[in-house]
Amino acid sequence: ALLPTLKLGKHPAWTGTHACRCQEIEIVTYPQQPINTDGEITTHTPAKFQVIPEALTVIVPNNFITPSSFN
Repeated sequence: ALLPTLKLGKHPAWTGTHACRCQEIEIVTYPQQPINTDGEITTHTPAKFQVIPEALTVIVPNNFITPSSFN
């Protein structure tokens, strides 16, 4: 539910929600906080995240509707 809201720019109304476009980000909190990755706690802050182009292979069916067709 969060991703469509972010894409449409409706997130500023949510307290404590921030969005940015970047290749790399570091998150630091005091005190240290757990990081939830796809429903599991995988690490804690501080943490660095980066976009790695073409790092993920995705296989979809031939009749897949692309996200651009939703606009």
